[in-house]
Amino acid sequence: MMKTKTKNYILLLTFLTLSISLSAQSHKYHRLVKLGTSLTDNIINSVCNNQDFDVPTLKVNIRLNTPLAVGKIYLINITDGDLSIPYNTPTYYLVELASNSSNSDAENIITAPIGLPEFIFCDSDGDEVSDEDDNCPTIPNTDQKDLDGDGIGDVCDNQDNRDFDNDGVENYEDQCPNEAGPASNNGCPFPDLITANLTIKTKTATGGSITYDYDKITYTPPLFYNKSAEFSVKVKNKGAGKTNRSCELHVVIAANKNSYPDWNPGEAQPYVYRDFTVPVLESGEEKTFKFTENMFDYMGSIPLYDEVTYYMFFHIDWREVTNEPPSAFSNNINRYAFKYIKDKSSGGIGIIVPIDSDFDSKSSISNRSYNVAIFDLQGILIKQKTVANEQEEQTLIQELPKGFYIIKNDQRTYKVAK
Repeated sequence: MMKTKTKNYILLLTFLTLSISLSAQSHKYHRLVKLGTSLTDNIINSVCNNQDFDVPTLKVNIRLNTPLAVGKIYLINITDGDLSIPYNTPTYYLVELASNSSNSDAENIITAPIGLPEFIFCDSDGDEVSDEDDNCPTIPNTDQKDLDGDGIGDVCDNQDNRDFDNDGVENYEDQCPNEAGPASNNGCPFPDLITANLTIKTKTATGGSITYDYDKITYTPPLFYNKSAEFSVKVKNKGAGKTNRSCELHVVIAANKNSYPDWNPGEAQPYVYRDFTVPVLESGEEKTFKFTENMFDYMGSIPLYDEVTYYMFFHIDWREVTNEPPSAFSNNINRYAFKYIKDKSSGGIGIIVPIDSDFDSKSSISNRSYNVAIFDLQGILIKQKTVANEQEEQTLIQELPKGFYIIKNDQRTYKVAK
């Protein structure tokens, strides 16, 4: 119930009976507060200020299509045993509770038609707009301005729900309201000042007294059963005068050379073998990561078979937290091959080296934020948002309700079904 100033109200009294189809009616339980045969200023003031009335409630079942509105006042003719009110005199009642079914707790049954609720004009702030319709009932605002259209008047609204740059981050949360950027960066684009050129290099693998030099080997090397090898992976920032953000080096094992990063569900799923944290690297600085593997018949969840070639992918910055120029995208994912040898009598160790030059570097994910637009099958725009990477794009799609959608980003257009 809305509050009011007692001097600012207009009372419109109507006693209109409703034309109701009796076939659709049923008894509905109500609790009513008796106000009297007239609505005085004190009563109206109490109603507008949502004050309690120190009077007992009347419990009745009323024959209606739909329950009466809670908080509204109705003029009803009820015989309730109050001898102070002449018989058959309509009385004002405030609806305290309304149910869609009857209740045996009722003290009376009403079958006579009931008029429309009385309209009471409550205006707490005196701006000549009723509290019920006022988008800011506590501060005067006759103009009812609401620039962001959220139903809260500007004089009461401390947040701007508009989205000037259409990046999916509303202005009040957007630190760059006029520049599109992902929510993960507070609505701001990643600054070009923080760019890098991260590259992956593999130099040597050593087992026992044998060392294989990456720069000289041109064949697909073996990885022998029950032989240990130490692998060395070097990450370097080649960005001139630029610093990278701390990121991750993803090491993935797969049985198919094209199954990462675009895995086909019909194939064996790639296995995330290792994750390393790449620290902040200044221009020209590099970091070496080493790991040892003692091979048996499995590498993680990937089963290994004799004389079969397997693939190891090194994905630098796979979560896309470092902003790199487009020219650096192609070296973010490197793929190398090894052949598993089960013959226990063989000697030596395995090493990873490039197996061919046809690796599709276009499958590496852009490190720049981009816009994603989602349409229904009729081409109507459902949602659009600026995301930082493909993971955020997939999260956006996962949040959609079930249905068929057309997804469009700056690289491609495709359909999804949920």
